[in-house]
Amino acid sequence: MDLIRIMLHLSQMHGIELLATSFKYKRCSYTWLSITKAAELLEPGFRFRVGTGDMPVWYDRWNPNGFLCDMVDYVNIQDFNLTLKDVYENGMWLWNNMATIIPSQVPQEFNSLFLNSTIADTVIWSAAQNHVFMAKTAYWWLQSQANVSLGAQAENNSWMWLMKIPQNIKFFLWLTSHKSLPTKFFLVYRHLSSNPFCCRNAMTFSNENWQEWFIASQLNNMLNIISNQQECQPRNRYTVQVAWKPPPPTVLKLKTDGSSLGNPGQSGFGGVIRDSQRDWIIGYTDSKLTLDLISGEITTCHPYAALLTCIRSYKGQNWSISFALTFREGNHVADWMAKKGASSEESLQLWDSCPPTLDTILFSDAIGITVPRLV
Repeated sequence: MDLIRIMLHLSQMHGIELLATSFKYKRCSYTWLSITKAAELLEPGFRFRVGTGDMPVWYDRWNPNGFLCDMVDYVNIQDFNLTLKDVYENGMWLWNNMATIIPSQVPQEFNSLFLNSTIADTVIWSAAQNHVFMAKTAYWWLQSQANVSLGAQAENNSWMWLMKIPQNIKFFLWLTSHKSLPTKFFLVYRHLSSNPFCCRNAMTFSNENWQEWFIASQLNNMLNIISNQQECQPRNRYTVQVAWKPPPPTVLKLKTDGSSLGNPGQSGFGGVIRDSQRDWIIGYTDSKLTLDLISGEITTCHPYAALLTCIRSYKGQNWSISFALTFREGNHVADWMAKKGASSEESLQLWDSCPPTLDTILFSDAIGITVPRLV
């Protein structure tokens, strides 16, 4: 898997086509054959992450749903060499710059893209939450794709990784459950060694019973460690009263929320800016994960690295800004705006005055009505 990482690093420099290239030769080592086989199987798990937008619009794999050229009747000759950054300016897609007739469903493929000139286009591993390639996530992804009995067995053995025991013991149990202990015989079977014997004389066979006893003793010790584990105590939950809180004087508060009509389905976001007097300033049509992404470390493999870097650049400007998580019960206005945005066909809609539907919610916030929530 370390060599797979090297191939992934090369693919980030030369494109995902490197992963699709056949490296098989008639005469090569078993190790290299295994690497090329793994690369072919893992290729669908990689995808492009757009950054600078230097990728061709029509004939590159930036779109997880396929090549964009397959979604139109034909590509006008004037558009052959267009890149993503050629049709993107100040956060808006310039469809008028294209001579090709664009079907109505095509713009939706671009809505989730955000370009940033400081973040390079790269290849990421889509099967992991942090989008960093690891042997563990590659194994689970291959099992989910193969849908074989071993996948069910691995799922049943997932408890091993949750135990509070040393990592080397977890790894040993995992190897044992998959019959993959790197014994001499196993290494010869995998063509990784030519000698199936543990030592140079016959003492190996005469001490076979002692070896079995030693292994059984070690396994028994491990089982004792597992059985002595204390069960995790359930988290104590309690009820809190949640309400919208106005900002201090001279400070504006922006509340945002997101909404999705199905999974998959049309999604949108919304928000509202209000002052210390609880008055509506402007609106547009709560996630702790989002807050952590903005405040935490950003990896180069993150699918939204371009957008998060842009948000941080705004945060570093000459003003005072802070981020905080709020419960949905204290965010009713933004929640309504998010649902409105998800059900709207417009890409952006500004509200200079409060919609009549929100009058009751704004009044509830103004008089400080609280809503109970179990946390």
